[in-house]
Amino acid sequence: MLKRYSIILMLTLCVSSFSQYRQIDWKRTLGVTVYHMATVCLGSLGDAYNDNGQKALGHTLKALEVTALISGPMLFKIGKGEYAPYIATYVGWRIVGYDYMYNAGAGLPWDYVGESSRWDRALKKIPPHGILFDRGIVLMATLSFPIKYL
Repeated sequence: MLKRYSIILMLTLCVSSFSQYRQIDWKRTLGVTVYHMATVCLGSLGDAYNDNGQKALGHTLKALEVTALISGPMLFKIGKGEYAPYIATYVGWRIVGYDYMYNAGAGLPWDYVGESSRWDRALKKIPPHGILFDRGIVLMATLSFPIKYL
């Protein structure tokens, strides 16, 4: 238990130390974070509805996801040197939240792990507490990308 709190404290201190190096545009940082979270939600719910037979709603949500992914860099004025952290932020939110939103949309238990994709087969090899721990680490990194680089 103490290990867990010490790791969380260490990661929090690392993230908070980023603000010492440059002025942070918190509106843009929060905007990119919420935008990516919403985009992942659109995509995962679109997949869940497609798999449950609600094709019209599923395809609409997937189209909105693609539109959001294409328009995001223009909306937030992402420069040449900012594409890698911008994409890493999206990938991080996808790792952290996709499965949980898919399970919610499909009516499955929140911690359900499927068997059909390579991602699911890889997650099956990790114990449940390990999955949460790993996603917690990815979450900390994902939160730090827009703070440090965008």
